[in-house]
Amino acid sequence: MNAQIKTLPTRPDRSGTRIALDLRTSEHSIDQTLMAIMQLGQSMIDGRLKNNLAAGVGQDALEAITRSISSAVTTRAELVAAHDLLKRTADEHSIRWTAEGPLEFKPQAETTQDAQAA
Repeated sequence: MNAQIKTLPTRPDRSGTRIALDLRTSEHSIDQTLMAIMQLGQSMIDGRLKNNLAAGVGQDALEAITRSISSAVTTRAELVAAHDLLKRTADEHSIRWTAEGPLEFKPQAETTQDAQAA
């Protein structure tokens, strides 16, 4: 048995599994959103250069896009924190929480909250 998978007495419904799958979908969605926003910024800069426009052209929009990246990264950090909190809750209440399907490697890294507390 994989050491990363916990076997707990499970509750009769599959809420934990559904929540785990929804969380995974949310985590992947925010990553896709970040990639799309970054691609937008790259396309804007590429378009400015290819059209030989001054550096100031589109600067306000580029700054707004940069702020949206920062907001999305903050949202991503909150999802990571929620993931840990949901796992703890599932463990405390013997709720089956593993998503069915391919497992992702999850390194033991400190969360944003752990880093802020230090």
